[in-house]
Amino acid sequence: KGAFPDLLATSGDYLRVWQTGDSGTRLECLLNNVRN
Repeated sequence: KGAFPDLLATSGDYLRVWQTGDSGTRLECLLNNVRN
């Protein structure tokens, strides 16, 4: 196995970064571009 995790990014209303592995997939980070 490599030293870095397997990541997958999806976009729509937010940019979501998912980490995948043998135990499943989990949301790693949720990013949005909303400024107040």
